[in-house]
Amino acid sequence: MYKTKSLRIVVLLLLSSCEVTDLWAPILYQHSELPDTYKPELFAFEKILKQDTVRILCAGTSLTYGMTTEGARSEYPWPRVLQDLLSQHWPNILFSIENDGIGGVQSRGLYMHLAEKNLSLYDLIFIEIGTNDAFHEISLAAYAISLDNMIKLSESPSNSIVMIAPPPALSQLSKPLIEYTRIMANVSAKYKLGFINMNRRIGNRLDEMSQPSYLYQDGLHFTTQGYHIFAENVFNWLENSYPKEQEH
Repeated sequence: MYKTKSLRIVVLLLLSSCEVTDLWAPILYQHSELPDTYKPELFAFEKILKQDTVRILCAGTSLTYGMTTEGARSEYPWPRVLQDLLSQHWPNILFSIENDGIGGVQSRGLYMHLAEKNLSLYDLIFIEIGTNDAFHEISLAAYAISLDNMIKLSESPSNSIVMIAPPPALSQLSKPLIEYTRIMANVSAKYKLGFINMNRRIGNRLDEMSQPSYLYQDGLHFTTQGYHIFAENVFNWLENSYPKEQEH
C-alpha cells in the first residue's frame, strides 16, 4: 500500500502547456511516499565507471526535454545538469548524455520511439514517463503494458535501465500521478530495475518551501532551479548505487 502526505494548499499562477485552469484558484497537491529502489548487486554503475566514456540516454517527456512556460527549451534541462555533476565528480571519465525528451509524449508513444533506437549503444538509460498519461487519463493497465514493453527493448534491463517516476504537479493532477508512480514502482520491482521516486523527492522539497514557484514555472514544468534539483536527485541516487569504498 502507498501512503500520501496530507494535502497542502498553495496559490500559484497556473499556465500549464497541457491545460489552462482557474488562474488564481488554490491548488492542492499530494505526493507519493514510496521509497526509491537501489539494486547495487545488479546495477552495473561500478562497471560503467571503469570505462573511459559513458553513454547515457535520458528518455522522457517535456520535463526531460526541459520545456519552459513559453514552450521554449531551458538552457539547463536536467540531463545537461546531470552531465555537469557527473563530470565534476568523475573528471577522468567522459560522460556523453543524449537528451531524448519529447513534449507531450505518453508511455505508448515513448515505447514506439525507443523501439526505433539501438539501446545497446547506451551504458545507462533513464526513463521518465507518466505525466502525460495521467493528464490524458490513460488506464493504469495500459501504462503498465507500455512500461513493460519499453523495458523489454533492452537486452539487460537490470544493468542499464533506471525508471524515474513523474514528479508531482501543482494541480489536481497530483493525485492520479501517485497511482502512476505506484505502477512504475511495481514494474521496476518486477524487472529488478533501479527506481527513482521523483514524485516523493520533489514532493518532499515542496513540503519544505513557502514558495513553490521557486521550482515550478507553471505548476508542471520546472524553473532553472527546479531542473537543477531534479538533476541533483538523479545524481544522488547514482552515488548511493555505487559502493563508495571502491571509489577512486
